[in-house]
Amino acid sequence: MMTASSPRPLPRHGRRTPITMIEALLALSGEDAMMLQHTEASWQSATFHGRRFSATLNWAGDEAVARGAAFLDALPGHEFRIRGTDVVDAEVVWRQTSAVPASMTANVALLLLDE
Repeated sequence: MMTASSPRPLPRHGRRTPITMIEALLALSGEDAMMLQHTEASWQSATFHGRRFSATLNWAGDEAVARGAAFLDALPGHEFRIRGTDVVDAEVVWRQTSAVPASMTANVALLLLDE
């Protein structure tokens, strides 16, 4: 049973095209990823407006850590499909791994521009 302070499993949806940044990250991060937190804040420049999105994810177990590492390696070059939004920057801000027990936690940041 989860408590209010427990990480929540990432929701899964049967859609072919994710419609939110959370869904897009979940589709890419793997079934065994746990989202520990996420934030979203408005962003704008002189010519563009959008949002900065940040998420902290965790993977536990040898196989999950390997899948998480593959997700983090693929993130910067991944082409997201989110209706009405262009992801113009995606980066791994930090990652921390532990060998015993095998686990990895990482923070990712993305810049999303409204179309």
